[in-house]
Order: sequence, then C-alpha cells, then structure tokens
Amino acid sequence: MRVLVTGFAPFLEHAVNPSDALARALDGRRAHGVILRAQRPLPVEHGRAARIALGAARRLGADAIVAFGLAAGTPRLRLERVGRNRATSPHPDGRGRVAIGPLVPGAPAVRAATLPLAPLAAALRAAGVEVEPSDDAGGYVCNDLYYRLLHAGARALFVHLPADVEVWRLAAPMADGIARAVVASASR
Repeated sequence: MRVLVTGFAPFLEHAVNPSDALARALDGRRAHGVILRAQRPLPVEHGRAARIALGAARRLGADAIVAFGLAAGTPRLRLERVGRNRATSPHPDGRGRVAIGPLVPGAPAVRAATLPLAPLAAALRAAGVEVEPSDDAGGYVCNDLYYRLLHAGARALFVHLPADVEVWRLAAPMADGIARAVVASASR
C-alpha cells in the first residue's frame, strides 16, 4: 500500500514550514506493508493545493493521503476530525487571493476524516508526543485542502503541527501511526 504525505511551502510570515520538513522526513519510510511518499511542497493556494495533491496521489497510485499543515498558535499536534466547506480567513493565499465563503457550493457543510485517527494518536502518544483531536481545521488553505480531499472521496487525514515541532522526533512514530491507520481502514 502507498500513502502520499504532503506538506506546505512557506507562507505569510512563516519563512519555514515544518509541514514540508515532516513530509520529506517521512518520504520512503516503510511500516506494516505501507510505504510513505512525499512530493514537493504544496503551494499555499486555495483550490490549487488540493488539485496538486489529488493528481500526485493518482500518479503514485496512493491508497490514502495524509496532509500536514502549520498551526503556529497551537501547543501540540492536532488531528483534524473534519474539514468544513468554508473559507473564513482574511489572509491572502500565495496568489494574493482572499477566499471567503463556501469552498464547494451546494456540498455538505462538513466532511469527516476517512482514515481513523485512533491508531495515529496511539502511536504518537506512545512515543511521548502530545496530540489532541480537533474539529476545526481553520478557515485558510489547510482546511481548503482537507475539505476538497474529502469531498473528492480520498481516504485522507489532516494533521496540524505547532511551529516548534521537532520533526526528527516525530518521523518514526508518525510513520508507524499512519501505516496502522491505513491498514485499519483497509480492513473495514
């Protein structure tokens, strides 16, 4: 089985985006019959990030997508349970576009994660990493990506990282937890 892992390019005042560093650190890792593959960082652009990720997943033949993003103000990793069909941030994306309103007009207001969070949470906690579930992926491009992946029918999960995350410390338990989540979802 193959899983595409994605991170974002730097944006706004964030000259470094740990989500891309984590995706690259996971590239090529194998666990429980699952191989993780990363690609170049996604642009911080409404709509385009999801199109690129879905295209990369198709080319790779990925069974699932695990996306990472930066939530600078959070003290711990957040496993996002849902994506919301709305953009609310006043900040422009990488193209200078501000998106406010529904992402996919007429689509459901909320889409739930299609990969189980529990195996990933357990693997991270066992490694001493603080993690919490979240029902708000924000109103910016992270939520945009997540909702569009879920709306497209991808088996997907989104993880928000704090700005000071120690990527080297996360790589092994993250690979193990992602693999366990993908294997668990395949056996359903």
